[in-house]
Amino acid sequence: PYKHQVNARMEMAKALLAGTNLPIAVIATRVGYAQHPAFAAAFLRTTGTNPSKYRIAYHQATAGGAR
Repeated sequence: PYKHQVNARMEMAKALLAGTNLPIAVIATRVGYAQHPAFAAAFLRTTGTNPSKYRIAYHQATAGGAR
């Protein structure tokens, strides 16, 4: 149950990171974290990268595929 909740939050966070320019602190709040550092740590544990690097990598990958 807890792991499922964390995974659902991270999937939502990935969608927000990829599809919006919202600040990471705002995304953290939207997916249920009161503290940005707690969100960043959970995101790193779950995905293997931090939120800002995920956003950059996502946009680079999609920009590269659009050419």
